[in-house]
Amino acid sequence: MSNVEAEVRATSKGPPILCDGKITPSALNKWELGCMQYFQEKDIEEDKMVRRAGGGIANEVVRDWYINDYERHNSMTWDAFLAAVRSRFLPKGWASSIRSQIISTRQAHDQSFDDFSFELEKLNAHLRSTGFRFTDDALRVIMAANVIEDLRVVIKEEAIVTLEDYVEWKDAVSSADYRRLRMRDLVNRTVNARTSVTAKAASASKTITLTTRTFVAGTSSSSRVNLPRLTDDKKKLLNDHKGCYKCHRFYQSHTSGSCPNGYPDAAKYTALSSRDTSNAKAVKEGGKPKAIAAITDKTSPEDEHIIAAVSAAPSPLAATTGILGSGSDSDDSVSPFFAKHTTLSASILSPSSLDTTFAMLIDSGSAAVLIQHDTVEKAGLRLRDLPEPYQLGNAWGTGQDEAKSWVKLRLALPSSAWESVSCRAIVVDSLCTPVLLGKPFLLTNRIVEDHAAGTLVSMLSGTDLLRPPIAKPPLQPITQEECKAARLVLAVEAAEKAQKPLDNKRMKHQHFLRELNSHIQLRRISHDAAASDGAAHLVGTVRAGAEARAKSLAFAETLEDENLNMKARFKDLFLKDIPHINQLPTNVYHRFILKDPNLAIARRQYSCPKKYREVWKQLLEQHISAGRLRASDSPYASPAFLIPKSDPNTLPRWVNDYRVLNANTVPDSH
Repeated sequence: MSNVEAEVRATSKGPPILCDGKITPSALNKWELGCMQYFQEKDIEEDKMVRRAGGGIANEVVRDWYINDYERHNSMTWDAFLAAVRSRFLPKGWASSIRSQIISTRQAHDQSFDDFSFELEKLNAHLRSTGFRFTDDALRVIMAANVIEDLRVVIKEEAIVTLEDYVEWKDAVSSADYRRLRMRDLVNRTVNARTSVTAKAASASKTITLTTRTFVAGTSSSSRVNLPRLTDDKKKLLNDHKGCYKCHRFYQSHTSGSCPNGYPDAAKYTALSSRDTSNAKAVKEGGKPKAIAAITDKTSPEDEHIIAAVSAAPSPLAATTGILGSGSDSDDSVSPFFAKHTTLSASILSPSSLDTTFAMLIDSGSAAVLIQHDTVEKAGLRLRDLPEPYQLGNAWGTGQDEAKSWVKLRLALPSSAWESVSCRAIVVDSLCTPVLLGKPFLLTNRIVEDHAAGTLVSMLSGTDLLRPPIAKPPLQPITQEECKAARLVLAVEAAEKAQKPLDNKRMKHQHFLRELNSHIQLRRISHDAAASDGAAHLVGTVRAGAEARAKSLAFAETLEDENLNMKARFKDLFLKDIPHINQLPTNVYHRFILKDPNLAIARRQYSCPKKYREVWKQLLEQHISAGRLRASDSPYASPAFLIPKSDPNTLPRWVNDYRVLNANTVPDSH
């Protein structure tokens, strides 16, 4: 097959003809469009479209493939036939390659936005009838990310960001780009004109200087002082320190042929030395001004240490950094070429392994959360299948085209000062970092990064994840010497308390007993000795009740004293500063470590006899209303089943089967 793209020729009566040549996405799109127009004009039925279009296949290779199985091809729908042609004659992975090319294409500085957008739209047109084709919104995002820096500043302005229509957005960006290109041309013309004038002035000055020197040499040759010739040592010194043979200055960016400084004054000239190299190097490293552009009207050999000079008039070249947008302070400081990546040191919470701290990369530009397969195995996370493979493209350089698994990812700081919300992470074979925390993780946990302040703040808790609060050290256990000292102090306090007068509560109780005894004695004395047995029984009952009441009060007081003595004796076990469980640094009270996190527990299901349905339904509703049952898709949910009683009106027995879960759980060392 020829390397020339296959030509598509239109006919007046029949379908378009696909001629010999290389089958490309562009050629197939042209042929598809011509066939569709022919089908609409002739009202061709759908089951006859492939048969009619097959008569226009003049490409020898495609025609041979079509004829070899023409019955099956003619029975296909038109879309299925086109998909078969693309699958057979286009290179493997052609759609993903074009998609990657669209994503990686960037606008050149001398390229207009119209040409740049047309180039991307043309590539995207090749992806029609495939699942890789970008929508207008997706193309808009790609264009905004790949334009040049000056134009990207304008795109972020509210007037353009709020435009929802794709065509209106392109027109607005194109207008801004036109202003950029026009200002760029104006600056170039101004700089070129000034350079031309400066060159002419320098040429005239050089001519005058040569004439003057010739005149002096002719009239008074005895007063002329010539520069000494450069020796081999001086030339080597200039070569080692990037010097110029003409101006005799070190660390220059020009050569003698383009030297703007001229020869030094012979009357004031001093021989070159290593001390001059040290001074020039110090000036270069420490005294270089942070100027973007250097424009000068004239040069003077007396200014030996000037690296860049800016003329008094405003330079149009220096103003190009603020052509678009509201301007910036980039004229005062030069931004670095690189900045450090933002990494988060955190541990992965997993029921199958102990906490291990990983350095995770924060990337707000990533559309997915990625995790390395080795990290998944170390953390013991359970792998789950994606609904459809995730296309990785060719930016990874590992040979892996797609990912098919994902895991649930939940992180915590080593100090337990913060825990993340569970999110989904796609598993890849190779990655530059153990975990890449992309935009889904940042959105779910409401994390905001301030590049200027160097903070990574969780808006849910207000915690700076890069500088978490320092956890308080745990309380030191009480030693035996401290226990002995505490017991001695309590014994002294008890002895002092025994010598003190009784408290009000005990005194009131004793007064009550004395008053009760006096009343009983008076009643006993005043009672007639010949009283009836019933009256005597009544007196005895009252007396017994009073004595029982007195004993109960005395017993309660004894219990209170014993309680205080016991707490004082075991003071190290009844600490008053023990925090509440809600104030602990973590909400994990116990962690179950699994032997195999990928173990699939078989779920059993059985039918319910009709005679038990009402009773069992009542039992389930009671558990749901009490909060004991809730919907869960966790594979570690408790397997449960019901055992009916002989009486159908009696609630059944609820049984939870933990045998499989316990067999897969590492026993607690305690």
